[in-house]
Amino acid sequence: MKKILLAFAFAATMLTACREKGTNLEPVSEPTWYSDEGYSKSIISMYEDFPIWQDNVVMMGDNYIHKAPWSEFYADTTFKNRGVSAIGVEHVLWQIDGVASSKPAKIFIQIGNTDIDRGAAAADVVNGICKIFDRARKISPETQLYFISPVSRGDEGVKAAVGQVNKSMQEYAGKGLFTFVDVNSALQQGLADGSFSTDGGYSLNGAGYEAFAAALDTYVGKSHLNRAAEKEVAGEANYHKTRASVYRSIARQEGPCIMMLGASIVEGGLWNELFPFSHTYNRGISGDKTDDILDRIADVKAMAPDKIFLQVGRNDMGGKETIDVNECWSNYEKLIKELKKELPEADLYVQSVFPVGRQVEYCDQFNAAAQQLNNLLEAGVERYEYFYLDIWSVLADEQGYMREEYSYDGVHLVADGYFKWATVLLEGGGARLMVFDKNFQSEKK
Repeated sequence: MKKILLAFAFAATMLTACREKGTNLEPVSEPTWYSDEGYSKSIISMYEDFPIWQDNVVMMGDNYIHKAPWSEFYADTTFKNRGVSAIGVEHVLWQIDGVASSKPAKIFIQIGNTDIDRGAAAADVVNGICKIFDRARKISPETQLYFISPVSRGDEGVKAAVGQVNKSMQEYAGKGLFTFVDVNSALQQGLADGSFSTDGGYSLNGAGYEAFAAALDTYVGKSHLNRAAEKEVAGEANYHKTRASVYRSIARQEGPCIMMLGASIVEGGLWNELFPFSHTYNRGISGDKTDDILDRIADVKAMAPDKIFLQVGRNDMGGKETIDVNECWSNYEKLIKELKKELPEADLYVQSVFPVGRQVEYCDQFNAAAQQLNNLLEAGVERYEYFYLDIWSVLADEQGYMREEYSYDGVHLVADGYFKWATVLLEGGGARLMVFDKNFQSEKK
């Protein structure tokens, strides 16, 4: 009975929210440019398959918005991240109908930096942003709208254009269409001295996001919980270190804790929305290999997760004509041993390496090697006492390639791929799953 109820709850969560259009607005044309078309379209289309509810706070925009785990910053699953890295004003204009028509409580939008970086005139950026807010207001008059200032970074010409955008938007805010939120001022010193970013301000570390969230608190109506590690020091530009810094700034909440641990496929999952009935922490970092996760074992341990769902290995094996499966298994063994040593009370779920699609270079070599590695992962269950989950079988087609409908590039998943994966986790397979009974008892024997 429990499985039936859980499956029903999952299906209900996945239903698209009822959207009352109630306007006669002309449809918005698809954007004319993309920094990465496949990636951007995949993320936007995935958001369309996840519901937004009337009590939600929706965060929209480009890099800074997309890369922030907002629901973890505020320990509140009503926060929905709808950001997409490297998009512009016209992309948010394309998204806004689907978000506003769900009539959420609040919408925060930070956009303009990518457009200015591409050479757009400040006046054109301002005009486009005003169209977004005008459209949102017509669709959902009761939603509270906020514009978060783009941030001054890059050369002097770019900074001057950002300044013009912020000045104009602050003036337009006086007309009552939206509220202007000045995050730019809060970040400037830290961007200038390198304490908030390692790449010139294109991404923020834990200290940067602490300052960002603090600037939002008044408008959000809650106090941020993310606190950067003491003496956080920015080093060379490194995505792994930057993301680890952001994750490190988030404290564990009371109650059962689930951690999704891995690389880009894990990072791309909306786990708090897929599994809103528990504290589910996303600790995926794009590009990570098994040794990268070994490097952040201390951060994993500090969160004291009760359940760890590990999915990694693609980057250890990918892009090679010849793959040493034994070496990959040896690296995986080291990671498993360390996780078991440092977190002996946690239930560890090791998930299979996923197949890749036909469009991926050396796909046949990869899939053959991945199946061998998956056999070794399954065989290690008794020796290392973890649970093995076969996700490969539900994502692969009859020839052993990633099903086209589950991925936009043969590697990374679209919404249907995540739903399929999440369904396996929810049903449990060998896991018996992502929820805890009232007294929270470990699944270990």
